[in-house]
Amino acid sequence: MAINAGDRDKLLQAVLSAFGEDYQGVAKVIRYLVANFGTVAWMTSLRVQAAAWVPFQQSGLSITWWCDEVQRLSSG
Repeated sequence: MAINAGDRDKLLQAVLSAFGEDYQGVAKVIRYLVANFGTVAWMTSLRVQAAAWVPFQQSGLSITWWCDEVQRLSSG
């Protein structure tokens, strides 16, 4: 099954909405997505979505750190 860019973005927005700042939960979802839909650049897209995610911007969260942790945990 192919995932187009629009579906990818909607899926990542749903993940951000459901998990918020819980990088461990997001990492589990990303690990699954990479394993099952490996042709999609999930982390690259997540970094773009997270940087644009207003709740993250408003919280003062270090988005780069958060994305790095998601990547680290989802890779292991």
